[in-house]
Amino acid sequence: MGRARRRDTRTAAHRSATDPRRSPADPPGSAGGLATRLGNRRLCYVEASTIAGKAKWSSIPDGASFEITRGIRDVLLGATPAGVTLTRRAVASLDGIRNVRAETLVDGAFIIARDDRDDWRWWTWAGAKENRTLGAWIPSLVVPRQMSRADSLRLHRDLTVPEIREGLATARAANASRPLPAVDKVRCAD
Repeated sequence: MGRARRRDTRTAAHRSATDPRRSPADPPGSAGGLATRLGNRRLCYVEASTIAGKAKWSSIPDGASFEITRGIRDVLLGATPAGVTLTRRAVASLDGIRNVRAETLVDGAFIIARDDRDDWRWWTWAGAKENRTLGAWIPSLVVPRQMSRADSLRLHRDLTVPEIREGLATARAANASRPLPAVDKVRCAD
């Protein structure tokens, strides 16, 4: 017979900062979650708080790099990484993803096409940082301050095909202006 689960009904105000059942991630005095360990599992009960917080995600902090994004592109184009054995289920899933993404890539070229919201989308497959840099270099084409994606950039909706060609040709010129991307926040370590 398993252990009975007991939920701590005390409020955060009644819990002391030294309570051993508090999660180590909770700062002292916060009304964060109360973590309870039962066997090999950890349960966390979260209570409402009046303390303002900031969500932090521990995924790739700056988006996927050029190398990762190009690796994804290569696999979507049909490459199989060396030394990797895929199960039948993985092969079927990958085939489905390749079919869905087929309109966004072609070998030897990059695609600029209208998406389902009628926006121009440039499928660069360059990586998040590189796409931010491209956005800074070509503000006449790229919508400013958009969510950074590793695989594509959203272009201005009202552009025509000749305007896009002209903007890309101007950006490729050797004497083109190449400013750095805008910085939202600077962190200095003291």
